[in-house]
Amino acid sequence: MSRSIDPLDIRLGRLIRARRRAAGWSQAALGRRIGVSFQQVQKYESGANRVSAATLHALAAAFEVPTASFFDGLSGPAAAAPARDLAAELLCVPGGAELAEAFLAIRSPRVRSRLLALAGEIAGTAGAARRASA
Repeated sequence: MSRSIDPLDIRLGRLIRARRRAAGWSQAALGRRIGVSFQQVQKYESGANRVSAATLHALAAAFEVPTASFFDGLSGPAAAAPARDLAAELLCVPGGAELAEAFLAIRSPRVRSRLLALAGEIAGTAGAARRASA
């Protein structure tokens, strides 16, 4: 029997991946820190496997953050359908962190705007990119 992946499990997985990458750790390195295999870390990050309370506590200790920080921003109806976290998504894709660093290093608002328009054209969202830069 297959279960559908809960949006909260996906959100938690993305947060784990973003924190792991920010720490510069591989999945294997994180797995060693919390006592699981790298395959298990993969499953946590994809949301395929739920993170137990004990594992969440181990993750918080490894990242040196309070356990409650994994639930920041969640309350009431918003918890059932968490908003899309674009920053976390960007950090989770290969090259995302490097792209963000490069974009932030651009000092010229005009160049940033032109780069945003180019990215929008490439992605097929040029109208959204123009509205965002306005």
